[in-house]
Amino acid sequence: MKKLIIFLTLCQLASAQTTLDTNGDGQIDQAEWQAASAQLKAKYDTNGDGQLDEAEKEAARQALRSRLDTNKDGKVDQQERQNIRARLQNRRGQRTP
Repeated sequence: MKKLIIFLTLCQLASAQTTLDTNGDGQIDQAEWQAASAQLKAKYDTNGDGQLDEAEKEAARQALRSRLDTNKDGKVDQQERQNIRARLQNRRGQRTP
């Protein structure tokens, strides 16, 4: 469960205009991780029980795959993964500590 939340959080960062570093210090501290995780869990916890069941996890994976699969071939290929890494590196380079 934690690995899924971390993965979704990282991909959300790479594919959206959101940032995890809410205080702008160039670091992602525990409070920022927890806030991002809670936000993602709330988004995909459709039955409101505070947990992601298998159907909710699959819906989250599908939504993520849809956002990352820029050529819409049904999978996230090597080029798309490289684009994600480049966006993450670019964002890291734009921050000033």
